[in-house]
Amino acid sequence: MILVALLPSVAFGCMSLLTMKLQGDQRQQTLGMMLGGLIVALVLWPFSGGMISLHLWLIAMGCGFMLGMGIHFQIMSFHVLGVSRTMPISTASQLILMSVLGVLVLGEWRAPGALPVGIVALVCLVFGVIATTWTEKSPSLAADQSAIEGIAFAPAPTAVPPESPRQEKVVLDWPKGILYLVLSTLPLVLYLIILRWFDIDAIKGFLPLVLGAAVAGLLFSFPQFSPHLGKRDTRWQRSTLWQLIPGLVWCAGLAIMQYATEQVGVATGFTLSQLGVIISTVGGITLLGEKRSRKELWVLSVGIVLLVVGAILVGVAKGLDA
Repeated sequence: MILVALLPSVAFGCMSLLTMKLQGDQRQQTLGMMLGGLIVALVLWPFSGGMISLHLWLIAMGCGFMLGMGIHFQIMSFHVLGVSRTMPISTASQLILMSVLGVLVLGEWRAPGALPVGIVALVCLVFGVIATTWTEKSPSLAADQSAIEGIAFAPAPTAVPPESPRQEKVVLDWPKGILYLVLSTLPLVLYLIILRWFDIDAIKGFLPLVLGAAVAGLLFSFPQFSPHLGKRDTRWQRSTLWQLIPGLVWCAGLAIMQYATEQVGVATGFTLSQLGVIISTVGGITLLGEKRSRKELWVLSVGIVLLVVGAILVGVAKGLDA
């Protein structure tokens, strides 16, 4: 069962890599991912074991809207910070905010030993974020002979439609990236807090949750939300169909996480699902060619270790509360 509980982390780690590897613009990526997720939710719906009440259905849809909003701004961050920077910050920020709100709102970490373990976890996460986002001060990474552009892999033959714009080179823009991460982290944490507050069954509420995310994907992919891409509506092109693939992977991982959490417990299931940050960070550098200098890679490695330790300790603190 632990192996099953690890599958969501693989899915979440691969989702970000597939999103950027398959190219397309942010509109196509957002809409395609949410529609792919909706396909999975509709297929699984007959096996969900029943319905929830109308008011809980609407609450779950509202939570799903926040989920879709969070993923949209996470995708926006991919384009200004890169996957290898976005995912460690996003994962750690969610863990930190979730833990703090869990203590303040849900009364967690009250059991003996839970609070000290939780505090150590938060310290690890904070320093992990600092390490993974550290950038060596140099005029240009391109001019730095220690720059590493990722391991050279032969490019996989991918069919990219003629009308799909080529994936732009990621140019670091920290102000925009931080804004997108804030707009991503808040809804990604709040939707989970609200679901737990109303004690909505994760499996029975899965369809309205993903349906709400699809509504958010449709809304935030309107050209008005991305004027930098031009006024022409680029959503209804074949590139959006390619983006169904990461959506299928993402939603399958989400469904497995709901099932695994009921089998191995919230603490273990939640912690294991966060380990996909390793895949997305390493993959961003090796598969997507995101640049890091040698020194940055060493510091990044330390940061990843701290994030993993922090995630595990958050799970331990949750387990002590059980």
